Amino acid sequence: MPLLPEKLHSSAFATSFTTATTTAAASSSRNSVTASSVNSGRNSIPNHAAFLSPYTTIHPRNLASTTISPFSTNGRMPTFLLSSVACNDGTLVVSRTTPSSSSSSSSQNQFNLQYRIFRPRSLSSQQGAPIVILHGGPGVPSDYLYPLVDVVPYRSMVYFDQLGCGRSDAPADLDFYSISNAIDDLEKLIKKLGIRRFHLYGQSYGGILAFEYLKRVAERKKMNENGRDDDARCLSVILSSTPTSVSLVEETATRLLDAIKSEEDEKETRNDENNGEDDESDAAGAGENKKKKDNESNNEQILESFRQRHQCRTPSIPQPLSDAYSHAGTVWRGTTAIPDYVAKPPSDGVPRMPSAMIMRGEHDFVTQECMEGWKKDDLFGHKFVREVVLAGCAHHGLLENPRLYGDVVDSFFAEYD
Repeated sequence: MPLLPEKLHSSAFATSFTTATTTAAASSSRNSVTASSVNSGRNSIPNHAAFLSPYTTIHPRNLASTTISPFSTNGRMPTFLLSSVACNDGTLVVSRTTPSSSSSSSSQNQFNLQYRIFRPRSLSSQQGAPIVILHGGPGVPSDYLYPLVDVVPYRSMVYFDQLGCGRSDAPADLDFYSISNAIDDLEKLIKKLGIRRFHLYGQSYGGILAFEYLKRVAERKKMNENGRDDDARCLSVILSSTPTSVSLVEETATRLLDAIKSEEDEKETRNDENNGEDDESDAAGAGENKKKKDNESNNEQILESFRQRHQCRTPSIPQPLSDAYSHAGTVWRGTTAIPDYVAKPPSDGVPRMPSAMIMRGEHDFVTQECMEGWKKDDLFGHKFVREVVLAGCAHHGLLENPRLYGDVVDSFFAEYD
C-alpha cells in the first residue's frame, strides 16, 4: 500500500498481492466492486467496510481531536462510480538535469507527467476552491484516490501521477527522483493550470509532499517579504495517514507484523499438537516439502492478515487500489526511497502556514505515535492542527468507509473557503 514498509517488500507479499488483485479484477469491473458476503473467523471484516446509506454529514470543527465512529452497514464492499463526473486529461512537461562527466556543463532531460482534472469547469470557483491531490507511495499512482470525487461533491479535483509511476514517464535514473523534484513538479502544475486558490490533500507519502511544499512556500515568502507574491494561495491542508518519520513507521509496521506472526505461530503449534507427530512412514523428502509449503502458506496468511487489519479492512482489495498497483512504479517506490525522512519545522519568522487536519484510521499502521509530531512538535508553526481518527478503519479510510471519509474531508475544507 502507499508508504509500504520495507518489511512487506517480500516475495511472499508479492505473490499474495498478485493473487488477490487477479481475483479482484476477475470478479469486478473497473468502476464497481461488490461482495455478497463478509469473511468469517479470526480475519473477518467488520461491517464498516460498506458504502453507507443513509448517512449524516459530520462537522468536526468543534473538536480539536476527534474519533469518528462508523455508521451501521450491511457488510458490503464499497462501490465506486465515476462515469458521470466530467474530467479533462493533460500532460505536464518537467525537466531533470544530468551533470556531464566530461565538462562542467549539464544536460536537460524532459519527461511527461499525466494529470487529470475532475469537474474542470469549477477549477476557478470562488465558492468551493479546488483540491489538489497528492498520491502516496512513493510510486503508487492516483487511481486509488479517484473515489474522493464521488464523496466530495461539486469541487474540482486535480490529480497527477508523479514521475516514475502511473501514466507518467518512468526514467531509470534514480538521480531524477527526490522530494524536492516532486515539489518542483507540483509547483509547475499549479502554475500551468492557473490555480490561484486551492486546498491541498496528501495521502500517506503524499502528505509528506504537501507539508514540504507548504514549508517551501512559507520560506520563500519570508525571503521575499517586501516583494511580489506570485504563489497561489493554499487555503488549508489535510495530511491523511502521513507519518512524521519514515523510520518510525517502519518500526511500527514491523511490530504489528511480528504480533500477527506470533499469533500464527501459536495457532500452528496448537494444530501440530492436535494432529500429533508426522507418521514415521512418511518419506523425509515429502515431509520437508510439506513443511516448506506450509511455511509459504503461513507467510501469505500473515501478510494478508496485516492487509486486512492495518492497510485496507475490506474483504478483498478494492478495484481502485488494484488499478493503482497495476500501474505502480518500480524505480523509486516505497519507504526504501526515503528511509531517512523526518519532518522538520520551518525556520523562525516564516509567515503562518495554512490550517491543517491530520487524519488516520483507528487500526492504521501509521499509528498515533507516527503522527502526533504534526501537533506536538509544532511542525506547522501554529496550533491550528486538528486531529481525526476514523474508528474501524485502517490506512485506506477512503476505500473502507467512503462517505464517512468524504464528509470529514469536505467539512474541513468548507470551513476555509
